[in-house]
Amino acid sequence: WQNIPLMLNAAARINDYKFTFLSSDYQKLVQLASDAKVNNFSSFAVAPKDVATYYLKNEFGFILRDSIPVNKVACPTKLVEYFHWGVIPIVLSPDIGDFNEMGFQYILLDDFVSGKIPKDKDLHIMRLKNREVIDRLNFSCNKELLVLREKLRSSYK
Repeated sequence: WQNIPLMLNAAARINDYKFTFLSSDYQKLVQLASDAKVNNFSSFAVAPKDVATYYLKNEFGFILRDSIPVNKVACPTKLVEYFHWGVIPIVLSPDIGDFNEMGFQYILLDDFVSGKIPKDKDLHIMRLKNREVIDRLNFSCNKELLVLREKLRSSYK
């Protein structure tokens, strides 16, 4: 579901960026990237507590989910982390969970590969909108948790 060959193929076609690939099997990813002829990349195995350090150093992040039923109801941790840390998602399809309906901002893979990248000011606005999406999602979840807790309390009285 990560579409790693597609991601590496896209990275091999773009010379304007340095790519950072995080993976628990980073040596395999180094080999795959080399085989795909990705020119400018690094790959690391990173502890979960250190992932944010890498997100803060990168503008864009791949989340290449196919438009299939399971992805249309998914809530990928990686996407939530991207929103939180200001990484603009590069997507194959925006049909990921409820995020498209919530107005999340993204760049389509084909646009990224062809160099159709928004200007810095627009990227900033996209980051702010994605932060609003994740803030609304957190608010909604917390609100529903309070309702659930209250129902549980009242059922034990």
